[in-house]
Amino acid sequence: MNKNIWTVYYLILVISAIGLLGASYAKFSSVHQYFYAENEASIKLLTKSIESSLTENELLLDILGSRLLENNLYQDTQKTHQLLKQTLATKPSLAGFGLIDPNGNFISASGNINASLLPNLLNAKISREDFQKTLNSHNMVIGRSYFFAALDSWVVPLRKALRDSNGNVIAVIGTGVKLKDISRFTGFTKNENKILTVINPNNYYRVFSSDLDPSQYQEAYSQPLPRKILKSLNDLVVEKYKITLNDVPNKMPDIPMNGENYDSLTGTHVIGSLLYNSKYNLWIVLKEPSSQIRNQLIGALSLYLFIFLVIHLTLLWMVKRIHRNESQARETLEYQAEHDSLTALHNRNYLEKHFSELIQSTDEEISLLFVDLDNFKHINDTFGHSTGDKLLTLVAQRLDSFARYSQHIIRFGGDEFVIVMKGQSHHDFDIAKQIIETIAVSYLIDDLSFTIGASVGIARGKGGSCSLNHLLSHADLALYQAKTRKNWVEVFSDELELKSQKTAAIEHHLRSAIEENEIYLNYQPQLNNQTELHGVECLVRWQNSSLGFVPPDEFIKIAEEMGFMPTLGHHITRLALTEMAQLQKHLNKRFHISINASIKQFMQEQFFDDFMDCVTKSGIPPKYITIEVTESILIEDVNFILSILDQFRRKGIAISLDDFGTGYSSLSLLRELPIQELKIDKVFVDDILDDSKDASLVKNIINIANEFDIVTLAEGVETVEQFNKLRAYECDLYQGYYFSKPLAVKDLEKYIEKHNIV
Repeated sequence: MNKNIWTVYYLILVISAIGLLGASYAKFSSVHQYFYAENEASIKLLTKSIESSLTENELLLDILGSRLLENNLYQDTQKTHQLLKQTLATKPSLAGFGLIDPNGNFISASGNINASLLPNLLNAKISREDFQKTLNSHNMVIGRSYFFAALDSWVVPLRKALRDSNGNVIAVIGTGVKLKDISRFTGFTKNENKILTVINPNNYYRVFSSDLDPSQYQEAYSQPLPRKILKSLNDLVVEKYKITLNDVPNKMPDIPMNGENYDSLTGTHVIGSLLYNSKYNLWIVLKEPSSQIRNQLIGALSLYLFIFLVIHLTLLWMVKRIHRNESQARETLEYQAEHDSLTALHNRNYLEKHFSELIQSTDEEISLLFVDLDNFKHINDTFGHSTGDKLLTLVAQRLDSFARYSQHIIRFGGDEFVIVMKGQSHHDFDIAKQIIETIAVSYLIDDLSFTIGASVGIARGKGGSCSLNHLLSHADLALYQAKTRKNWVEVFSDELELKSQKTAAIEHHLRSAIEENEIYLNYQPQLNNQTELHGVECLVRWQNSSLGFVPPDEFIKIAEEMGFMPTLGHHITRLALTEMAQLQKHLNKRFHISINASIKQFMQEQFFDDFMDCVTKSGIPPKYITIEVTESILIEDVNFILSILDQFRRKGIAISLDDFGTGYSSLSLLRELPIQELKIDKVFVDDILDDSKDASLVKNIINIANEFDIVTLAEGVETVEQFNKLRAYECDLYQGYYFSKPLAVKDLEKYIEKHNIV
């Protein structure tokens, strides 16, 4: 915009200089013609001055409108008020600023306006016509001059409609010029001889007349020009230019017309100029007594030169002022574009813009620390975003204390921060640990104490050869690994990248694994104390053409994280019940079937209905089906989970608690969950013969289960000694390699037939 303002200024300068030369030439040709030329030049200069001022203010309204439209700022009354107030501070020559909705109601106004006296511009007769015109126009509209009570002043209103991307009016931004300050706006200096009048051709009301005192404003601006004045002007135009006053906008726009006539108001003979400004639809009238011809013969050139200097010094001052204000606004915008508004730290845009400068200026190793707060979302959700913002601000202040080690401290987004260091790779790990310790010190916010942890991922690269995207990607991988431990620091390594690539490959192939028939099941027998078959546990397996065999402990976790577990779990349930139904029918034997269910499945609305649909289609009685769940199921909505478990129990399906004692175990689980079976984890069975603590623990678990009338099942039984000891402890069921490894369906059939299991 600065360039455009200077272009307009130089254009005005050139045009006015040409006018000055033309006036000088006219003086030598004819005194009378010189006088006309002088008036013509004056009205052109005044018109350009007025148009320049109007253009300047229209540009200002455009800029202000754009700011209000950004991110729907206009919908925030408080922020809109602050913006209008700030804009007025940069443009004190204007009366004020206001934002009006399409119904004529003020949404917000600058601080100098008395809000209690603001009218509805559509309801007020004096402003209705001009406001409706503004709603229908894409340009700035100059309204009718009137007394604006909210400013306690006569003003010339300037309004422009704000439109959305579809061209619909969403608001009107308005400003104005006080009549007492109009001379600065028009560039016209009031004198006893010349009279400048600006007229609105739509209704022939005066916009401004320089010969009026404030005491005359009410009479002059509250009614249109008298008919006899309009008739006199029309007769003059018809006589000299052969067109009517109404034809001028189409046939002679922006062209000054000269003439002499008697002023019907003063009775004096006057000579003057008339010009229609097409850009802003205004009549500009400049007149003075004819007696001034002889007075101006001598001083005409001096007067023109004086007017020229005054106007252009004023314009120059205004242009310089606008240039300075725009420069300041640009600096402010640049600051906002590169800084985080909450913490005042540099933001991601700044990092992307200046990182290349850092690596080009050094050959030292660059360390990028990716810092992420642990469990910040819980504080945000529990205590509100206001508390969360305050906490982020305090964290940023603590991170700023590490500025001596870093080149950039960045708020990357949300609760993530990035610290870039050079030449610190030999102790960046220690610095990261200090960062975690510093962040971990408690915070006092609104009389509440908060403690929060942080995890840090570190990536390193050689200055001049590393890229920001690679460092961020590597640091993010390291951070992901660190967050699995919480309050930890992890340095990127090739092993991490390989692990990430493998995870990505598993995610990619897992999505099509069901369609490609790569998912299959093995079944591990479960026997009772008499080594009779009680049932089987369904164990999922995956054989991929590219990845080979993928262990369940690898792909199950990934399936849960990618949201694929409900689909996979339903497939496993359907496949297990279908295969076991066929086997039981073939063998004419009934045995129990244990199916593992993930917490992600439980959180699906249709889980119960889908599971029962599979049971119904299989034909297996529900009493032979067991759902295995882990203790982690209680980390979600406990009441919701319990309601689903109760539904299964009412249908006759048993609930088994898997891996008891390895997670969130407590005796309350045995009371709260409607479980019928307790699985003792393999980690306790492994050392039952050598470790008295494990042996005692297993014995106590079995005793407690018996007290609750719950069946116990020991996993991982691999030796006869383990089996005998567990049987001595009165364990009910057993599963492990001592009896059988997990078997395919055909192998399970052979196993049952070989052992004559009834």
